[in-house]
Amino acid sequence: MGDVLPGHRERLVCHTLILASKSNALPPPIKREAIHFEDVHDRCRGRPAPPAVSIGKLRRLAKSKYPWERAAAAAKPALPPVLAERLATDDEDEVIENLAANEVVPQMVLETLAGTGSTNVRVLIARNKVAGPAVLGILSADRQWQVRYAVAAHDATPLSVLSMLAMDEKADVREEVGYNKNCPPETLRVLALDEKEWVRVAVGGDASRSPH
Repeated sequence: MGDVLPGHRERLVCHTLILASKSNALPPPIKREAIHFEDVHDRCRGRPAPPAVSIGKLRRLAKSKYPWERAAAAAKPALPPVLAERLATDDEDEVIENLAANEVVPQMVLETLAGTGSTNVRVLIARNKVAGPAVLGILSADRQWQVRYAVAAHDATPLSVLSMLAMDEKADVREEVGYNKNCPPETLRVLALDEKEWVRVAVGGDASRSPH
């Protein structure tokens, strides 16, 4: 392809990937990679991508027998609540993980996943910007410290939950509570006496939040 003009090679590769994404004869790993290029068709032609995927297409992807297509639907910002609820019962990890990280998923679905998902799914929910106080409260008692750590860092975590996590057995969790900008003064005072130096540093790192 040495005689291909600059810019033409990129468009050729992109076009090939788009065609591959539409083929059901590809092995699953290759198909999974190729499908991510399906929505860049307009960008490859030098035009802006459409603002949203149609509901019809999302419905088709969500009901597909191919897990990579259902996973693609679960990650879409235009995913309607009814399809989010449908995908929440999927048995493929990638589908559930994409759903857990999607910022348009209803709180009810996040709460359901918080009680049934894998550790990675629960961490993704706790990191989701739209996770509300109820689901964060559920995850604050999680058996895995990585989940509690993510809850301690979330802006929407209730103050009562932050106070509880300030007493967590895992120092990393307590440290993250100290870094949370919403941490109340009384909780900062508790952390300022923590046995771990790095937890105390988290509290004293910002002079404006010093627990006096």
